[in-house]
Amino acid sequence: MIIEKVNRKAPSKLNHYTNLDSLIGIISNNELWLSNLFFQNDKNEYEVGMYIFRQELKRRKTYYIKNKKETVFLNSLGSALNHLLNMQAYTISFSEESDLLSQWRGYADNCRGVRIEFTNLDLLKTQGIQLLPCIYKPQDHEAYIKYLFDKALEIFHITKEEGITNKDDFLKDERPYSDAIQAAGSYFISTSNVACSIIKDSAFREECEWRLINFKKNIAFYRAKHHYIVPYIKMKISNMTEIITNIMLCTSPEIELSSRSVKFMLEQNRYLNTSISQSNIPYRL
Repeated sequence: MIIEKVNRKAPSKLNHYTNLDSLIGIISNNELWLSNLFFQNDKNEYEVGMYIFRQELKRRKTYYIKNKKETVFLNSLGSALNHLLNMQAYTISFSEESDLLSQWRGYADNCRGVRIEFTNLDLLKTQGIQLLPCIYKPQDHEAYIKYLFDKALEIFHITKEEGITNKDDFLKDERPYSDAIQAAGSYFISTSNVACSIIKDSAFREECEWRLINFKKNIAFYRAKHHYIVPYIKMKISNMTEIITNIMLCTSPEIELSSRSVKFMLEQNRYLNTSISQSNIPYRL
């Protein structure tokens, strides 16, 4: 079942490919930088999921065209989907692959950076912060979104009207079902935000990506990237020295010096159990 694939337990070890400046920041400050989801390498980020949601909503409206109650609810979901574009999600990416050339080239400064091995990232999950796998297969995208629509409709049908909501806040045809619309709509918005955050184009499937996603309201910082500005947040990790277990170096004309410099920084910052290794990929700079 698709929801079991989405909620499956993360591997005990996940890998973050990055440049040397980022490594220094992570080790020196015990913090991760999570970038706004709309400023990722995939230019279709978030929109892939939004497109499928809109198509499924259109299909459901046609199916329920003669059912007034369901039509009212589905119309309300149309407004909810528009609201999603204003929601914020900040992410940092990890890969199941521990030594993948495309990751070195794309994210680790063309093999001049490092691969950081993290252990037990599941421990970082709290309310509003999730660790989830990216979903790449188009059939999984559709199954996931159909599941969320089915669940929202189920909540809508089982929720009794008990005067919990202020009916004046709803459109005239929504007022008889306002409690149900509120309950089902809240579920739909929150879960749809998650879905759009992990649905990715199949072209990226070799990355085997997991995302640590912060859905909380945060104070954003800003950094320059090429021709635009990227909003990001800083996430302090109290047990960083315990969860970073290995630093892998890629190609370097002075591998001994590179290794010695990383070791010096780790020891000074009390990363006493973090080992250093070297990539097996024969890549020449």
